Amino acid sequence: MVSTRVDATSKLKQSDTAVAAVKKAVAQHSAKLATARAQVKALRAKAIKEGTKAAKAALLKARDKARSEQKALAQVKDKARIALAEQRVSKVEMRKVQVEKRALARVDGVRKTIEKRRSGDLANALKKYEERWLKRRRAADARKIKASEAKAAKRIKGAVKLAAAAMKVARKAASGAPVRRKAGVKAKPAAQAKVAAKTKPAAKAKTAVKAKPATKPKVAAKAKSAPKIKAAAKTRRAKKPAAAPQA
Repeated sequence: MVSTRVDATSKLKQSDTAVAAVKKAVAQHSAKLATARAQVKALRAKAIKEGTKAAKAALLKARDKARSEQKALAQVKDKARIALAEQRVSKVEMRKVQVEKRALARVDGVRKTIEKRRSGDLANALKKYEERWLKRRRAADARKIKASEAKAAKRIKGAVKLAAAAMKVARKAASGAPVRRKAGVKAKPAAQAKVAAKTKPAAKAKTAVKAKPATKPKVAAKAKSAPKIKAAAKTRRAKKPAAAPQA
């Protein structure tokens, strides 16, 4: 961009210099042509008035000079026309360079403005995104916490019921009363194992105390009653023959 601008500026300066020189040459040749034409006019009048060969020769010479000055002026005018065209081209190029410069300067200004605003816009966008994200995350976390609290409450309620049932069973076992379990409440295997472990020693003691005395007397009673029955049968058999003669 800088080199293009320098080239356009130098070309414009060169074209301006060439145009100024050509304009000066045109003015000089125009003056010379005017002088030659005036001389031709004067010599024509003199040749007509005098009619001598010298006057006619001077007139012819003046005409040749006027023609040469006219040709030179035409050549200089052609050069001036070319120089003016080059000057116009240089001016157009310079104008183009200036337009490009202003456009690029405007682009640079827009770029700088965008770069300045970018950080602020990014901060605002991140803030809005963070707010939306936090809002959605809080809602999701609240739902998860609520579900976890519901599960925890359910587990606590079940644990409380199991603990109450186990305490009830333990108290009844300690007091010696029979254990009655509600049909609706089902203890977990772990709780049942614990309750069974607590209640088994008492049950075994009760069965041992009740069973042993009950079985021994029955066996003794059976053993004692058998000889009595046999003895009664023998006495009956012995009494029957004695009763026959009396009849």
